[in-house]
Amino acid sequence: MSTPAESEHLLFGKILVERKLITEGQLEQYLRLQIAEVEIGRPRRSLGDIMVEVGCLTREQLDQTLAEQRKRLKYLVVGPYHIVDKLGSGGMGAVYRAHVPDSGVEVALKLLPKQLSIDPNFLMRFRREANVGMELNHPHIVRTLDFGESKGTYYIAMEVVEGGTLEHHLTVSGAIPERTALKITRDLLGALQYAHEKNVVHRDIKPSNILFDREGKSKLTDFGLAKAEAPDPQFMNQGTTVGTPHYMAPEQARGEDLDIRADLYALGATLYHAVTGRTPFSGSSAAVMNSHLSKELPPPESINPNLSLGCIAIIKTLMAKDRNHRYATPTIAKDDVERVLRGEAPVANPPNLSPVPRPPRSTSPPETHKPHETEPRAPDRSPSRRSHRSRRMRWSVIFLFAGIVWLICILLMIWLIRDVRSQQQTPPPSNQQPTL
Repeated sequence: MSTPAESEHLLFGKILVERKLITEGQLEQYLRLQIAEVEIGRPRRSLGDIMVEVGCLTREQLDQTLAEQRKRLKYLVVGPYHIVDKLGSGGMGAVYRAHVPDSGVEVALKLLPKQLSIDPNFLMRFRREANVGMELNHPHIVRTLDFGESKGTYYIAMEVVEGGTLEHHLTVSGAIPERTALKITRDLLGALQYAHEKNVVHRDIKPSNILFDREGKSKLTDFGLAKAEAPDPQFMNQGTTVGTPHYMAPEQARGEDLDIRADLYALGATLYHAVTGRTPFSGSSAAVMNSHLSKELPPPESINPNLSLGCIAIIKTLMAKDRNHRYATPTIAKDDVERVLRGEAPVANPPNLSPVPRPPRSTSPPETHKPHETEPRAPDRSPSRRSHRSRRMRWSVIFLFAGIVWLICILLMIWLIRDVRSQQQTPPPSNQQPTL
């Protein structure tokens, strides 16, 4: 039986060495490359993908090695959990489907790689994720069931969520419908409000940390970077930048103390990605972070012209550079999302919101809105539209006046013609004297 310390990447590497496809030294090099990619903010890639990319393995050799790995995983035991199969992987380790033989309880088992567990910072993050996860009990947060260590391998047992990640859906299908994206955002805002009330900031909201169950319910996971809203010197020093650059709030990029509004910014960037199919900014990690700090947000409507003004307003408010211009709490943002889902106008009205021409909407015409509701100015209420109407009315009056004048002229001509004809038909008076 394999030892519990044989986590996925070590087992994979062991098989490659056994088959003499690589050496121990090459395995160490690829492990260091894998860790380096994670540390600079890139998504964690498997060793197999890295080796195929550099030409160390062929795709056929990779498939054969993975088949042998799956076969051996069935005999891997970590604590009370027997691993069945691999579910996925992330920056902090691989996740497996596992079960407890005596009770039949099935869990998603997350293992911290051996080389990360000797790093105090990574181990602290892993413990923090487990502790925070067990404190949070919300329908839109993945439940953490257990945490422990077995023969040098640290693990977190969580509920199994099998519908895939938002990142996977975006990679496979591209942008998702606005209404679907807003429903996901609404549910996650509820989760963030719950975390906010527990004084927890997630600090790594992104599509890969949003899971779906079989019914399509969205759930937030991976609290490895979570911390208390109050300063916490035991976790990260002020000035340390952590998170994923593509969804990072400006104050997070600057290494400042964070509050829940940093999570709101990241959720806004995630919503932007969901409805456009693109991240707000692209490029290297440094370039993306600089863009979040200093560049104007590329208008989402320039990528997806079918977005409603309400959705645009919510994105721009969530992603305001100055956190004081964002929603103050997730609940306030959630109220706006629910307004838009009902076909109403949101309260948020960013000053740089530019109306986009679109077909008239069938729901909630402007004149039926309640007087106290504030909405982004619609195209038919803009100054240019009013000016156009005014010019059109002036020309209508001119044409009407010209028509009346033309009609009068025609009537006068008819009268003159008839008068001339009547004079031609009248005999001239005679000059002869009457006979006596």
